[in-house]
Amino acid sequence: MWDRRAGLLGLAVLCLIAALALSACGGGDDTTSGGGTEGATEAETGGGEETGGGEEEAALEIPEFESVELEAAKSYPEPEKGDFKLAYMNPASGNEFLKTLGNAMKLETEKLGGSYSEVSAKEPNEQVTQMDQLLAQGVEGIAVFALDPKSLAPEVEKAKKQGVKLVTIDFNLEENSLKGLAGYESQILQRRDYAAYLTAKYMAEHLEPGAETGTIEFAIKVPSIVFSIERDVYWAEKMGLKNVGSVANKTDDIAGGEPAMTQLLNEHPDIQGVMAYNDPSAIGAYAAARSAGVTDIIFGGENGGSEAFSAIEGGRQTFSIKLDVPSMGKSWAWSLYDLLQGTKVPPTVIAGEPVLVDEENVDEVPEWDEELEGEYGSSE
Repeated sequence: MWDRRAGLLGLAVLCLIAALALSACGGGDDTTSGGGTEGATEAETGGGEETGGGEEEAALEIPEFESVELEAAKSYPEPEKGDFKLAYMNPASGNEFLKTLGNAMKLETEKLGGSYSEVSAKEPNEQVTQMDQLLAQGVEGIAVFALDPKSLAPEVEKAKKQGVKLVTIDFNLEENSLKGLAGYESQILQRRDYAAYLTAKYMAEHLEPGAETGTIEFAIKVPSIVFSIERDVYWAEKMGLKNVGSVANKTDDIAGGEPAMTQLLNEHPDIQGVMAYNDPSAIGAYAAARSAGVTDIIFGGENGGSEAFSAIEGGRQTFSIKLDVPSMGKSWAWSLYDLLQGTKVPPTVIAGEPVLVDEENVDEVPEWDEELEGEYGSSE
C-alpha cells in the first residue's frame, strides 16, 4: 500500500495531516444541495462554523457569484408550431450528456410538428463532411456542438448563404453579443461558470482555508471544458483554497480517471479535494485513491448523469453538479423555430440552473430521463 505520508518527518507534520483528514471527512450543513432558484446572485457568508477536527474556528467567506451568464436571457420566445426539418450535430453519441441533449431537442421538435435528424462524429474533419451532407439534404436548421469551431467556419458561411439557420452551445464564454458567434445566430450557455462556483463552494465549506485542491481536465482541449477547469481554479482560490495542479484524463472515461489521480497523488500527496471536468473522471479518481489507501479526499464531478447518481449512492463520488441538459435541447428547438419563423432571438440564452447532487439529496433530485418522461411521456 502506498504511504501518503512517506517522506514527511516529525510528529507535528503528522498531526497536521490528521487534522486535514478529519476536516475533509467532516460534515457541516451542506448549503449547496439542491438547485434553489437564482440564489447565486446573492452574497453568501458563513462565519464561526467549526470546519472539522475540533480545530480553531476559521471564518468562511463565500464571494458573490458574478458572471457574464447573469446578463444572458433565460429563454427564447415560445414558437408557433410548424413543419421544419432540424438536425443536431452530436460530437459523441455514446456520451449520456450529449445523447440526452439530442433526445430533448428531438422530443420538442416533434412536439412542435417538425422532423429531426442527428449525425455523430469522432473528429473535426468528419463534422465538416456531415455539415455538407446536411446542407445537401435540405435541412432548414442545425444545432451544432462543434469539436473544432475553426474547422467548421467555411461550412457555417456556406449554410448562411443557403439560408440555413445555425445555433450552437458554449461557443463564446466571455460575452453574450452576436458579434462573438462567428456566424451562428444564437448560443446556449450550459452555465459552467455557475457550476464551477458551486463546486468550489462545496469544497470551501467542507475543507479548511488553505487546503490543497487539484483538477482533472480532458486531454483534448475542448473550449468549454478548458473554461470549466479555469473557473474551478478561479473560484476555489477566491474562496481561500490552494490549487496545486492539474492532470489530464486521456480517455474521457472512468479508466482514464485512475492514472490521472495516481499522478495527482504522487505529485501532491497532501491534496484534499479534486475537481473533475466530468463524473467518470471523479469516479476513476476515487478508485485510484482507494487503491492507494487514501480515503479522506472530496471528489467533485460535473454533468450529473445516471453514472454520477449511482456513484454518489454507492459512496464512490462525493458530489456532482447536474447541468440542466433537457432545457438545453428544448431551447435549441425553440431557437431554430423562432429563427425560421422570423422571430428575433437573443444571441445568448442560459440553460436552467445547475443543481449540486450529493448523498443528502441524491434520492430527491430527478435524473435527466425522468425529467424528459415527465414533460414528454418519453425520454427519447
